Amino acid sequence: MSYTQIAKYNYMNNFEWKNKNNAIFYDQIPKELFDKTALESGLNSGCDIDILQPYINSARTILEIGSGYGRVVQYILQFNFAGKLYALERNHKMCEHLRENFCHSADIIEQDIFDFKTEKKFDLILACWTTICEFSKEEQSVLIKKLSNMLTADGKLVFDSIFDKPRNSSYCNCQNHVVHNEYSSLYGYIPSLAEIKAYALDSNFKTTKIIYYITDSNRERAMFVLSNNTDVSNSQNLLLENVMFA
Repeated sequence: MSYTQIAKYNYMNNFEWKNKNNAIFYDQIPKELFDKTALESGLNSGCDIDILQPYINSARTILEIGSGYGRVVQYILQFNFAGKLYALERNHKMCEHLRENFCHSADIIEQDIFDFKTEKKFDLILACWTTICEFSKEEQSVLIKKLSNMLTADGKLVFDSIFDKPRNSSYCNCQNHVVHNEYSSLYGYIPSLAEIKAYALDSNFKTTKIIYYITDSNRERAMFVLSNNTDVSNSQNLLLENVMFA
């Protein structure tokens, strides 16, 4: 049975996937395909990281989860970030690449986020390029809560998402979708605004800021900034900001 047939079978039979089911996808795809996807998504220029520059500049410690081949790490370093940078990635092949290219600039952690334990607290935690969507609905809430406990008192959690099915998805049922190619299948779940707000409330964040932006390939995306800082006590605010690129 091909990966296409497996993806369709799982999709049609309500396969209860988890983030760990996506591991084989990243084990199999070559870096060239990874780079091509970044180009097609309009993120290869780092336009999403440009939005985060104020948060990066004010942070002393940054943790990125799902660092891949180091796209985000590279752009953070281009901002002359002088603090401590941690790159968390479970894929061994990608970690080898990170070590070869960034071992003197970042601490490379080869571990699954759900297995990762640390006493450190971070000023900024990043989960870019729809990393959040590669976790099931049930896992997303658990993930947000886990990351919230790893922040400093003034820390911020930032993640990126979309509001429509990926253009390269093979099957989509409301918020669930499957992307497949000749290598493997990638399962995803796109959280709604209501669900993201519920995640934030459940993790005791006081403010959720949404930054809408358009990538270099004209794709609409949103950056969510969850923070414990707010000017209104004991309330959960929803702040909106639009960012357009020429």
